[in-house]
Amino acid sequence: MTHRLGIVTIGQAPRSDIMPAIGEILGITDYVHTGVLDDVPPADILALAPSSGEDVLTSRLRDGSSVLLSRERLLPLLQKELTRLENDGCEFIWLLCTGTFPEIVTTRSLLIEPDSLIAGILAKINRGQYTLGVLVPLAEQIPGISSKFTGISRVVYDCLSPYEAYTDNDVSNVAAYFRDENCQLVLLDCMGYPPALKKRLMADTGLPVVLSNEFTASLLAKMLTV
Repeated sequence: MTHRLGIVTIGQAPRSDIMPAIGEILGITDYVHTGVLDDVPPADILALAPSSGEDVLTSRLRDGSSVLLSRERLLPLLQKELTRLENDGCEFIWLLCTGTFPEIVTTRSLLIEPDSLIAGILAKINRGQYTLGVLVPLAEQIPGISSKFTGISRVVYDCLSPYEAYTDNDVSNVAAYFRDENCQLVLLDCMGYPPALKKRLMADTGLPVVLSNEFTASLLAKMLTV
């Protein structure tokens, strides 16, 4: 038995960069994949760019380019898409973003928000008494996300965007930083990071690495299939 699943990215669907791997983990075909910006004209997308003081998000557009978004300006569009998916009969809705959106609601669908889900589980490991390395796309995002890791005694951050070209040397620098900071676990805190980056960081650091999209998909797979 399967339950109808809606997967919504804050950018544009399809997310051909990550959905093939996610689909394999989910093991189901009965899902709807949409994007908050699917029907938004380019000029209006530009108007969603963050201003000073606004929380910064980044995502991928259909043409493969990246976009910077204001969390505050995106919020009403996101809520509209969640409501549409709910009205379309989705029993579960997976927000394909690790950003924090405490304002969004559903009335019937079960909403899966990776930010609180993953952070909550990580805070239970060793009762939160360890050093966590968190990789995010942009340095500007760190002030807006640090509060979700308050259950962990020590958290250090580094930046590498999955939506921009990066080199082997860039990855080596990330790995060296987390090793030097004596991290015990690493979180790739963006849905856009690929499995290959997880594999490389595990090899270079010798540490366990949590890939957010893979982690959430694995939990959903257990709930959605018998």
